[in-house]
Amino acid sequence: MQSGHEPAKTLPRATWITAMVAGILVTAAGIADWSPLGRRRIFSIRRSRTRPASAGRAVAPAQEGMWSVPIRIVLGEGNPAGLQHLRAFLEREGFDVLGTASDSNELVDLAVSLQPAVVILDRALPRAGALKAARQILNLCRETHVILLTPHAAERQILAAFRAGVRGYVEKADTTPDLARAIRDVSRGRLFLSSGASRTLTEAYLPHSAMAHPEFP
Repeated sequence: MQSGHEPAKTLPRATWITAMVAGILVTAAGIADWSPLGRRRIFSIRRSRTRPASAGRAVAPAQEGMWSVPIRIVLGEGNPAGLQHLRAFLEREGFDVLGTASDSNELVDLAVSLQPAVVILDRALPRAGALKAARQILNLCRETHVILLTPHAAERQILAAFRAGVRGYVEKADTTPDLARAIRDVSRGRLFLSSGASRTLTEAYLPHSAMAHPEFP
């Protein structure tokens, strides 16, 4: 006679690590229920603003079976070659790059003037600090989300960025595979960590024994 109970199944490593990283962001970063602006829940989905699409411009589907205008972006990068590379990449992906800035003061002014959906902010941008600029943009542009580009990921820097209101954290080494996805995710009100940043938090909060044996008992 067989028992009516099925044996417990273990979760795949990728599934429980993803869940664990999300928990780290919610608890350790102190952003459990509300964004720094105190208006909307962290994982709420926000409707994109609409305006007539430019002729011939690629558009991205907001939902399956529906189409929306390109996501509007302002880009801040202190390195001219890097700025040119990022702009070309974003335009190939179908995003609407409204303007670019080479220092943080110029970036804040552009964001206020153009009111983009997403601002991409290089952590090494000259003048005011990156997190200070992010806070200014978020205070002055109520419908704008910020993604931080950084040359490396450190636990303290990641948590500080999310506490400041940054919604996406992307290492420059992960820019090509992760940046387009980061833009789409944060424009919908979600948080995004690039693969390198996720790995940094996972290793910081999990003991080595758990990393070596990821399956639950």
